Amino acid sequence: MVCKYNLEEDGKCPECGKLGLSFAVHDCSCHINPPCGSCTSAVLTCAGCGFEDDSPDESYRLISPPTEAPYLYEMVEKEKPLDATKISYRIRAHTHFSQKCVGVYPEADYDTPAAAQAAVLKKVKGTFGGRFDKFGGGKFTYVAYTD
Repeated sequence: MVCKYNLEEDGKCPECGKLGLSFAVHDCSCHINPPCGSCTSAVLTCAGCGFEDDSPDESYRLISPPTEAPYLYEMVEKEKPLDATKISYRIRAHTHFSQKCVGVYPEADYDTPAAAQAAVLKKVKGTFGGRFDKFGGGKFTYVAYTD
């Protein structure tokens, strides 16, 4: 589920328009068994009017067997849609020495595919170079060599 308001921490409240949304966490017990239910279910809240967003950007899933303590959790981020009006991408794990950049670009902003590819390359090029796996139609996949 993606937040219907597209809110971020320290952002503008959709109800009263004031800045300063923050995560409200009460009764944290992470010192006993992290992450606790209060932290994993924290929602963006406005201090001005009390507005609460019911769709947090993160959730957690259990990665250890449920019969074994201590329980190990992994944070799972809910992904926001990529913005096709600019060069926008996500970084994915690839190998121990590279990462995969999967994204979009505004195809209409460039005269030629080569100009678009050069603009994207400026943003995603790895420390030791890289290569495009796919490029065209406003989408790209680039493997950046990082080590």
